[in-house]
Amino acid sequence: MPLFDLRCKSCGARIPITFATIKQQSVQCPNCGKTYTSMEEFQNSPEGPRMAVAMPKGITINNDDGLTIIRKWKSPATYFFTFFALVWNAGIAMFVVTAILSGEYELLLFTSIHILIGLGLVYKVAADFLNETRLQVKFGVLTIQHGPVPWPGKKEYPPGTITQIYCQKNESTSRNRRNVSYSVHWIDKSDKKRTLLGYLRNSDQALFIEQQLEKSLGIQDRPVDGAYT
Repeated sequence: MPLFDLRCKSCGARIPITFATIKQQSVQCPNCGKTYTSMEEFQNSPEGPRMAVAMPKGITINNDDGLTIIRKWKSPATYFFTFFALVWNAGIAMFVVTAILSGEYELLLFTSIHILIGLGLVYKVAADFLNETRLQVKFGVLTIQHGPVPWPGKKEYPPGTITQIYCQKNESTSRNRRNVSYSVHWIDKSDKKRTLLGYLRNSDQALFIEQQLEKSLGIQDRPVDGAYT
């Protein structure tokens, strides 16, 4: 069983490090065969390409007409929001029916905000079940849109607008609970960093999208401070 993994500086593949390799003081990349005879040589060798990320669950691609990356919104969290929306709206419905039957119509005004929240929850659940995000690269133009349930965030980036794409890991704490999400960002010609896609729960999704877009847009990957790799 490996103690930890190192990344080959020649091909980017992962190299498992065991007690045996440490004792031998040498290790060979299982992918390209490059041999490192010391940790110093490994650390000082030229930086190689990053290892390609396999297509993760929840994402499909289509190369028939340029590049199209399709990401489904539905996730395990969708079922929690569905349950919450059902409980919320069931409680509001009972309150509204009671108010109407008792003739206390002024109570409906009091619950108007809660009714709107309930409708918003239903809309969000419908979007989570039905929606997908489409990132398309065609003739050097990147477009992002969400649907079929209408949702804001449609974007279009002309050729040459994006000079680099990278990922970030975002962590926060709420009620002693640690929340982790991932996002994809881009850098413009003036080195300003902007968000391309956020709230991804899977790191492989973010890294896969980054690598596919860079490949399709002809962007050479380079290190970015604070980037998740």
